[in-house]
Amino acid sequence: MTQTELEQVARRLRDIGLHASWNDLLALADNVVGNLVDAYQTVVGSYSTTNVVLSPAPDNVAMTLQEKLYKAIVSLTNEEMVARWRTEACGEDPLKKQ
Repeated sequence: MTQTELEQVARRLRDIGLHASWNDLLALADNVVGNLVDAYQTVVGSYSTTNVVLSPAPDNVAMTLQEKLYKAIVSLTNEEMVARWRTEACGEDPLKKQ
């Protein structure tokens, strides 16, 4: 992302934040974070359930995508929430591990 593109995104978010209602902000957060979480869970779920490796490239792409989505979601939420979403995607019960 170029500096100009980054500034455009920041400007757009600031404009939304200044002019939107609380409900509109909640809807925006739900939409943005929800879409990121859906993508993250799809990648994590498919990666963790796939035991067959077709080639090294898909593995690297999946791991890179996981890492980038993780960082994006953590920057908007927190590590604990992302860990919970990962657990949900992998079908693990966090209470069984305690």
